[in-house]
Amino acid sequence: MAHLDRRTLLSGMAALSAVALLPQSAEAAKKAVRRGRKGVMVGGLKGLDPTTRQMVHALTLIDLDAPTERRSIPLTFLAHGFALDPRNPNRAIVFEKRGPGAAEVELKSAKFMRPLKTTPERAFYGHGVFSKDGTLLFVTENHLATRKGLVSVWDGRTLAPMGEFPTYGENPHDILLTPDGKQLVVTNGGGAYPDGDAPCVTVIDIATRQLLEKNVFTDPRINAGHVQRSARGELVVVSAPRDGLPNTEHGAVSIKPPNGKLTTLVDPVEVTRAMTGESLSLTIHDPTRRVMVTNPDANLVTVWDLSTQKFVKSYAKPKARGVMQTLDRQHYVICHGQTATVSFVSTRTLEEVPELQIEKSLIAGSHIFAWDGVLA
Repeated sequence: MAHLDRRTLLSGMAALSAVALLPQSAEAAKKAVRRGRKGVMVGGLKGLDPTTRQMVHALTLIDLDAPTERRSIPLTFLAHGFALDPRNPNRAIVFEKRGPGAAEVELKSAKFMRPLKTTPERAFYGHGVFSKDGTLLFVTENHLATRKGLVSVWDGRTLAPMGEFPTYGENPHDILLTPDGKQLVVTNGGGAYPDGDAPCVTVIDIATRQLLEKNVFTDPRINAGHVQRSARGELVVVSAPRDGLPNTEHGAVSIKPPNGKLTTLVDPVEVTRAMTGESLSLTIHDPTRRVMVTNPDANLVTVWDLSTQKFVKSYAKPKARGVMQTLDRQHYVICHGQTATVSFVSTRTLEEVPELQIEKSLIAGSHIFAWDGVLA
């Protein structure tokens, strides 16, 4: 948590006066590339006001093509995951990690619309995704007493609850929709090491709500955290040490080819063992077949080649958390440090671009997302 001095906090909030990419159609992504836009960076803000001693939360929006253009949407929780409505690119649902918080927001006008509420015996676990046609919203939740995971189903427009089905694991977290819109991929963090339920990545058929695949790690000491899918169909999963293990243990990056097995990358050992704590955020750059991963506790960012499953490069970045790409796919964007400095790295050369750096974004959440929109 950032304990921000009053000048930094208030100046940041005044500037905010009002991903990994947010899910968007392939055509929308192509248009963004043609326009050469970096996009609007979206992420969760959290800070302690030193005068009131009250926690401040908001959803922050920064136009990367005009960084002085900033907005904020007040929230009562730290925003973790985002689900963008495929029918309305200005509408999103944001989620708290392990808590009761979720909300509908309007991005263009930077407005809080309404909360999404679960039942007292359950908690939102950080992520959700709309169906391909936007009529349904799927959200990862947890039964607090049993840790059994569930996908809750909501009406995509009214947000009325419509049912639920199991994630086929414990402590679920991330969730993504396959390109055909027929299946969900869910990461299940599992129970405490060594005797708890094994962490896994499950694939669930939406129509039948039946389990199609259950992928378990070869390393029993890591959990299943966040997941992304490449254009060629690989699943890339990042992990933290399992519950019951100290955070001094290492995280991991694992890759599952289409119709292949989930394999955790172990070489070079000097790199993978340096990835202490949680491997938190990731983004896949499909044109170069590379994935960038952050490890906040290790002050480390790494890049891996999907085709060879080899290590490519690393960067020393204090408390690096969120990572994404610009809409034009020209830069990786890394959010790091006490006041969430935003650094840019060329996706082609992997060299840093210091002239683009943005100071004091104040984004303290685990993720940042590129939104293809315009701030009002």
